[in-house]
Order: sequence, then structure tokens, then C-alpha cells
Amino acid sequence: MNRENKRKQYEKGYYKTHACDESFTCKNCGRLVVPAGAGSDHRNHCPNCLHSLHVDIEPGDRESDCGGVMEPVAVWVRNKGEWAIIHRCRRCGELSSNRVLADDNPMKLMSIAMKPLANPPFPLERIEEMTAMMGGQGELPEPYRKKEEAKAMKKNLLCGLVSAAVMVGLPWLAVAFAPADAGMAVCLLLFFAVNPVYAVAVGVLSGQSGKAMVFQPLVTAALFLVGAWLNFPPIDPVFWGYGAVYLALGYAAWGIARLVQRKKASRS
Repeated sequence: MNRENKRKQYEKGYYKTHACDESFTCKNCGRLVVPAGAGSDHRNHCPNCLHSLHVDIEPGDRESDCGGVMEPVAVWVRNKGEWAIIHRCRRCGELSSNRVLADDNPMKLMSIAMKPLANPPFPLERIEEMTAMMGGQGELPEPYRKKEEAKAMKKNLLCGLVSAAVMVGLPWLAVAFAPADAGMAVCLLLFFAVNPVYAVAVGVLSGQSGKAMVFQPLVTAALFLVGAWLNFPPIDPVFWGYGAVYLALGYAAWGIARLVQRKKASRS
């Protein structure tokens, strides 16, 4: 062993002041990593997969006894625009920051940088709502907007069909098929149990969907009046009262659902 190799092995903090010109095999991907091409005298991670080893406490001191694989979990930008990688040790959880080198894999760097944007902790529609509240345009890109409009139309159509079945179809079934002595009881069950519960359910669903389904409680109340006109002609004024109650229940549920959604979004 020559003198320089002895210094590398025994001198504390040798690599703090001397270049690291040794090759190593990456413990993660198995690639042979050489010093050339790094653009730096201190290569401390694999340029292919960006993984490293936990061998330092302070940069270059080789004082850590952990030896765990350090995986890249994030990137950040230093004051002068230089990128750095955040490494986390799989064994002990230690975090460290290491500058990006000249031959580091650019696709891997970008995938790490974009990962938080690809998995946001809130719906993307929330950005539009917040921007609008702050006075901006808040407009989403056209392809995304068209996709969201198609989804909203599908939801509205489905909800409208179900409302028609409940508010028009069920009374028709009661009139057409219920026995004469049970018809009144069935209608009372519809007016005082099924319809109010359904109106509240529509309001909650509409509130959770935001502005896309804001008119569904109104559609539900209107379909009830249509059903009353078709199944119980001539329409009695009391049905207008029932319709108003269902409308009020629907929009009360809509408002409560919207309030709950906003509180959840603000907490996240």
C-alpha cells in the first residue's frame, strides 16, 4: 500500500480536501461509475439512477457507520440556480443534499422534480376555484376543460334520469298498481319519506360536485311537480308546497356539502 492510499484509508476527512478519483459499482443499479464526466472532483452518487451510499456525516469525512443506500427523493434549486438532489437513507432515514453533476440522468432528475405535480394532494379543479376567488381568470387548459365538461354533463344526465324515475315514475307506479286501500299510504310514504330523503341526497351530491351540478335540486323539485301534474290531475296547490320544501331541502344540503368541501380543502 503506497503512502497516498494509506492517507485515504487512515487520514480523517481526507476527501474533504482531496479529489475522489475512485471508481465504484452502484449498489442500486449495478452500474460501474467512474470519476470522469462528473464536472466535479467529488462524485458521490450514480449518474444513472442517482442513488448514493450513506458513508459521510459531513461531506467527505467518511465517518458514517450506516452504509445504507441513499435514494433520491426530491430536488431543489440553490440560490444561484444550481440544482441539488435530496437523498434519504433507506436504513436510517438520514437526509442529505448533493449538487447535481454534469452527467446525471436528466430524465431521472425531471421525473423526481415532476412527481409532486403529478400527484397533487387536492383536485385540480380547486386551483381554478382559488384563482377565481383571488380575482384571476382561473381557466384550465381547453382539453382538460372539455373533459371536465363532458364528465359534468354525464353526471347531470344520470342524476336527471334518476330524479325522473323517483319523482315521476314512482308516483305513477303507486297510482297504477297499488291497491285502492293502500294507494294513499304509498303516496304519503313517497311525499313524506322517499322524496325528502332523495332531495337531500341530490343536494349533497350536487354540493360535492361543485358548480357542475348546482341546478339539480331545482330539477328534482320541478320533476316532482311534473309527476304530480301527470299522476294527480288537476294539480292541487299543496303539491306546490311539497315542491318548495324539496327545493329548500336540496339547496340546504347543497350549501352544507359545499361548506364541508371547502373546509377539507383548506385543511389540506
